Amino acid sequence: MERGSFRPIAWRTLILFGVGGLLGGGINLVRGTPLPWVAEPRFSDLLETSPPNSALSEISIDEIATLLGQPDVVFVDIRAPRSYAAAHLPNAVSIPAESLEADPSRIRDFLFPPEWLVVLYGEGEDLERAREVAQRFLESGVTHLRWMAGGFSAWQARGFPLTRGGEG
Repeated sequence: MERGSFRPIAWRTLILFGVGGLLGGGINLVRGTPLPWVAEPRFSDLLETSPPNSALSEISIDEIATLLGQPDVVFVDIRAPRSYAAAHLPNAVSIPAESLEADPSRIRDFLFPPEWLVVLYGEGEDLERAREVAQRFLESGVTHLRWMAGGFSAWQARGFPLTRGGEG
C-alpha cells in the first residue's frame, strides 16, 4: 500500500456512509409509516430481576380475549380509580399503581392463588410503570404474571368488551 493512500479511501468511505444515512433517513421521513429511529424496549427486557420459575412476559389482547371468563385468570387494572370506574375489562380488579407505591402489601390482600394467571394492564405502553408494578407483584409471591401489550387503550380501540362503574 502506498504511503498516503489511506486518506482518499477513508474520505470515500465517510462520504459513502453519509450519503447512505441521508438517503435512508430521507426515505424514512416520506414513508407512510416511518420506521422508528430507536427500537422500543419490550416489557420483559425492562425487568431487572425475576424470581426463578416466574412466567413474566407480555400477552396480546387477542390472547386475553380468549381468557375472559376463565376461573383461574385475574385481570388487574393498575390505572387510577377514576379511569377504572369509567371503563375496564370485565371482572377486572383495581389495584392502582399509586396505591402500591404507598403500600406494596396491598397485593397480599387479594390472596391470588399461586396457580392463577395474573394479567396486569395500564392505560397504554407505560413500560417503566409496568416494570415497577410487576416487580412489586413478583416480590409479593405472584409468579404467573403477564403484562397486556398495548394496555387498556389498545383493548378499547379493538372494540373488545368493557365494564363500566365500580370502585378502584
